Amino acid sequence: MHGLLRIKYMNGKQKSKNKTIMKIVKLTFIGLSILLASQLHAQDTDSSRKDRLKTEILKNMNDKNNKLLFSYNDPKKGWDWIKITEAANFDNYNLILKIKKENILTVSVFPGSISYESKDICDRIIISDSLIIVNWEKKHIREIYQLISALHHIYTSESYAKQLVAFQQVVASYKALSEKPTIIEEQRKYIVQANGKNEKKEYKEALNFYKKAITVNPTSYPSAYNNMALLAAQIQDYMYAIFNMKKYLMLVPEAEDARVAQDKIYEWEAEIGK
Repeated sequence: MHGLLRIKYMNGKQKSKNKTIMKIVKLTFIGLSILLASQLHAQDTDSSRKDRLKTEILKNMNDKNNKLLFSYNDPKKGWDWIKITEAANFDNYNLILKIKKENILTVSVFPGSISYESKDICDRIIISDSLIIVNWEKKHIREIYQLISALHHIYTSESYAKQLVAFQQVVASYKALSEKPTIIEEQRKYIVQANGKNEKKEYKEALNFYKKAITVNPTSYPSAYNNMALLAAQIQDYMYAIFNMKKYLMLVPEAEDARVAQDKIYEWEAEIGK
């Protein structure tokens, strides 16, 4: 990954020699406005699709012929097999599961992670590191995973779109500054720690250190977003990769690597949904 995690001090004075690049990347701002309008326009459609997905998920989970087994990660007791009498309902992002009479479990489908593992003896779905759905016969479980993933995808898209619109205020404040903020020692520490984790190919850990760096100041090191995008792509979280690369281009549309950054977004968009 050429150029990943290099420390660059952006002083706002860099100018791209290629004006075409600037024009292309500045369309990001227009695109974000269109994205928000599209989200509002498609709200009813997305809502209907979410309802359909939830209905199909519950139908499959309640189907005894699917022979599903469930393991729950209790905060106090750890992982243990449980018998679910009914996948009762959804409460917004949460899957409500009935166990025994009045007892219920709540498992967040968003913003947690959804993953699928295929083993020699069984296939399984892991939801937010708190619920595992297992099928020894490997029947229908991939279909359930695809349904849950599609629902998670909708929630994630909605969340990122709203966050990007909100980030425009951060960008406006940054561009209004005559003197751009610089990296302080605490941020440099996190960047160096991210470098070390990346060299060890511990991409999730490296990403977490960058999150700490931008928490200190979200604009003093714009390249953090570029690097976070590249790290997210390494763990195949392409939606989060696109989300961060768009933030990078919003902050520094005149960056020398703007063309490469925009092309990465195109590349990752093709990977989503495979």
